Amino acid sequence: MTTSILLLGDSLTEGYSGYGTVYHPYGIQFRKRFEEAGTEVEVTIEGQSGARVVSNYENRLRRAISKQTDKGKKFDYVVILGGTNDVCNMFDSNKIFSKLKELYDICENHGAIVFALTIMEMEFTYIDEPEKRRKEVNELIRNYSAENDKIILCDLSKELPINSIPKDQKELYWDDGVHLTVEGYDHMGDIIFEALYSQIKK
Repeated sequence: MTTSILLLGDSLTEGYSGYGTVYHPYGIQFRKRFEEAGTEVEVTIEGQSGARVVSNYENRLRRAISKQTDKGKKFDYVVILGGTNDVCNMFDSNKIFSKLKELYDICENHGAIVFALTIMEMEFTYIDEPEKRRKEVNELIRNYSAENDKIILCDLSKELPINSIPKDQKELYWDDGVHLTVEGYDHMGDIIFEALYSQIKK
């Protein structure tokens, strides 16, 4: 039986790197790890640079679900990473989370289990307001996932930091302070695979 997984996000799901000269989605390594584990998966990567949760995530999610439904299938899991562009554009934390919750609800109505990712750190923590909003949204995601058994948390912010790791790791994984290198996206794929695979095995 094939497990169907949708990866929904922005440039960090699209795999933006090298100032747009390279695209290497974490979904490549994510899919590879499932293949190595002998688990049949269908992975759909829906990443779009510049995407905001408050504006175009919902339409993209509904479109992906509709395409899947038209094929007589459904997604078993939807991995949602969003909010980086929203906090950088100074949207209210509660508004960002409210839109995330709408996405979670759409997935639940579709019959999919949501894998909710927290917003990763950015190197520019001296920009106080976006960092404050990022932390607020992440706390809302953590609290909501703790209360809802249909939402599984992958705390990517803690698993893949930028500001508290050694210089050699930062240079290996991080590209421009927001996006990752090819090695960083592969590492991200490993982290998300490990977290999701442990749930699938249950």
